[in-house]
Amino acid sequence: MTDVDFAAAKAGVLFVRQTMVLIHPDSFYDDWKVLDNLRKAAGQLKRSLPHISLLEDRLGLSEAEFLIVPFLLTNVWGFTGAVVEGFKVIDFSYLSNSTSQGMMLFLPILWGMLPRALFKQRRD
Repeated sequence: MTDVDFAAAKAGVLFVRQTMVLIHPDSFYDDWKVLDNLRKAAGQLKRSLPHISLLEDRLGLSEAEFLIVPFLLTNVWGFTGAVVEGFKVIDFSYLSNSTSQGMMLFLPILWGMLPRALFKQRRD
């Protein structure tokens, strides 16, 4: 597995995050650079997903079906809501919504454009 920056499980959902901290863009070139770096992060996340079974036992997911929610996290607000290489991009301000109290606010943000069938896992 290449690395993922963060993985956490709660209520049948496995969150897998790749983080990219970047310089805030102030030109078209900088926007392009941010997008290029987010694409690299998405590629790394995509390469990690086929090996997600390595996390199943460690996070206690081996007994049941669970939904994998992969996403990109960045400090650049202008890309929040974008989809890069199939992964939703959110900024750090949404992290406070990922606690148990804010989970109901956080999931719809990520759920909007996830390819659901692609990331459904079941252990036989």
